[in-house]
Amino acid sequence: MAKNNNLSFFFLSFLSLLFSIHAKLQLHPSDTKALTTLQNNLGLINLNTTNHPCNAEGVFCERRLNNNESYSLRVSKLVFNSKQLRGTLSSAIGKLTELKELSLSHNKLVDRIPPSIVDCRKLEILNLANNLFSGEVPSELPSLIRLRLLDISGNKLSGNLNFLRYFPNLETLSVADNHFTGRVPASVR
Repeated sequence: MAKNNNLSFFFLSFLSLLFSIHAKLQLHPSDTKALTTLQNNLGLINLNTTNHPCNAEGVFCERRLNNNESYSLRVSKLVFNSKQLRGTLSSAIGKLTELKELSLSHNKLVDRIPPSIVDCRKLEILNLANNLFSGEVPSELPSLIRLRLLDISGNKLSGNLNFLRYFPNLETLSVADNHFTGRVPASVR
């Protein structure tokens, strides 16, 4: 019985230590700046970038080693589906270089998908479905080779579908209900 109590105490102490280390880590300065810009452009009124944005609903962060061998938190996911967001997706999204998931479906986002989105090289999930995005999809989108899910359905996007030519890890694709011309390239069928 005493052995179980000691083990429980050790486990709880270890968890407390982990949480305190995570709480003391700061968000990387470039991520803080990018989140502030995104907050202003998207009307994210509940996102508090002055305290700890990693605690905000829809923002997920992971600990990363910096160049100077210290740790900081980096934004790994932004999930704001059905939040009645309005505005544009800022080019600042490209500053979130550790981003793995961007899910902004079922909002009222307008204008073009910013070309800087291709700077999010670790992106695996891109869900911009059911918004009001227009114009052509950035032609460099295939450089996001880790992409497993691409859902841009239900927008006002136009142009041809050549941007789909090379996604080696793509498992789920939805481009329906847009103004695209041509066929889906054979390489992704």
